[in-house]
Amino acid sequence: MKNPSYLKILAYGFVYVLAFKEFSYLTADPDLWGHILFGKEIWESGSIPLTDSYSFTANGERWINHEWLTEVLFYLIYANLGSGGLLAFKMILGWTTIYLLSQSGSYRKTPYLFAISSIVILPVIGPGFMVRPQLMTFLFAALLIFILRSFFEKNSRWVFCIPAIFLLWINCHGGVIAGLGILATVTAIQWFQTKQSEFPSWKPLAIVLAGSCLTVLINPYGIELWTFFIKSLSLPRKINEWAAIPLFDLSHLPFKVLTLVFLISIVGNRKKQLWEVGIIIISIIFAFKSQRHTVLAAIVSAPYLADWVATLANQPLIRKNLETLSTPFKKISQIALGLFLAFQVGMTSSAYNKNSFQIVVEPTVYPVYLAQFLEHNDINGNIVSPFDWGEYLIWKRPKSKVAIDGRFRTVYPEQIIEQAWNFWERKENWREILINSDIVVVKTAHAGDEGFTNLPKWKKIYKDPICIVYLKQNKHNTDAITKFGQNKLRKPDVLPPYYFPG
Repeated sequence: MKNPSYLKILAYGFVYVLAFKEFSYLTADPDLWGHILFGKEIWESGSIPLTDSYSFTANGERWINHEWLTEVLFYLIYANLGSGGLLAFKMILGWTTIYLLSQSGSYRKTPYLFAISSIVILPVIGPGFMVRPQLMTFLFAALLIFILRSFFEKNSRWVFCIPAIFLLWINCHGGVIAGLGILATVTAIQWFQTKQSEFPSWKPLAIVLAGSCLTVLINPYGIELWTFFIKSLSLPRKINEWAAIPLFDLSHLPFKVLTLVFLISIVGNRKKQLWEVGIIIISIIFAFKSQRHTVLAAIVSAPYLADWVATLANQPLIRKNLETLSTPFKKISQIALGLFLAFQVGMTSSAYNKNSFQIVVEPTVYPVYLAQFLEHNDINGNIVSPFDWGEYLIWKRPKSKVAIDGRFRTVYPEQIIEQAWNFWERKENWREILINSDIVVVKTAHAGDEGFTNLPKWKKIYKDPICIVYLKQNKHNTDAITKFGQNKLRKPDVLPPYYFPG
């Protein structure tokens, strides 16, 4: 099919404008405060902390920070460009990821075919694009797929650059495990398929895999990082994004649509390559087991689905029907698409402008009024708080220490994690985590629970629409509790900043 230049512009415009819309989530990730703070500490000290100093439950415990390089990068961007710089960085990574996927197939010269497949792909990728270290895994995964497809298409020697990619990946994010899994799966499938061939493709892949297995050992922890990965991934996680996706409901609908389209494509696609189908099936299975992996499944699937769309477009019947479309109809369609793109750019830009191109700290999501209350009254101590508020409080109350936060098993022993979950679920021995604590912060949704309202030796001193604060009646809190009894505690009296860090 002929591809006029204006049609290419419209096709690419559609993809990048849709990506602009899908990647425009502005609310702060719960761990962003920690990522920037930890990156600052690494940059200023010139070393990576090996033990924890931010919690009272795991103080001095070994800290395996597998995201250290991304955290330094986040800190440098934030220190120089503010939270708007982080949003711009996120968008650049997103567009780069999409560009790599758009260049990873035979449809490169017909970008409108990739544009069609992006309607299914981008709504799955978009929700994962918050400012968090996972962005690096998405970029490196797209780059890995791009290089592997180039290798199989034209025997590209860029395949030997893959170990260097893994050297960066291992120091940016733990998703490197998925990358090694993809590379190992592709190598194994090609060995099985071509071991009798005169020029077997599995041999260079095996060399690259061996080199990658060596470069991933070049990290601040060496082999210890991999023993941590193995141990950590073998244990269950009571965190929403690690939960399984129910099969028979309407949750995660864009991902389920993608899965259905992929299953349909297998039936009639004679040009499919076994290695690619294999890694897509595995990634979809892992995504159903843990919703966290849906983005990676979409990235792996994107080039394959675009190729399938290209195959459909070349079917004689479809091709004939496309060629018989009248010129006025084509012109009207192109004008309509152009207007749609302009509307989407305007709407998304308006959302950015409304929020001054900054990351938003929603007062209905994070305890911003509580932080102001604690600061006004100089209340510090060991804080038990919801898991997703831990790193926010680490940033806001540097003189205090938290019970648990988003670093999870990179810091906290299983005993502490179990104590925290027992507390929030009110299971047996749920008061254990309170032994060395001074402050308890609970979400208002849990306030009616008898376990909290009847806490012995604890005094409720604060309440706002999203949280309630209890202070332990001990020497550490004597002054604050006395002031509370005298109605002298200063309550939040000004609106806290709406933008990061809040």
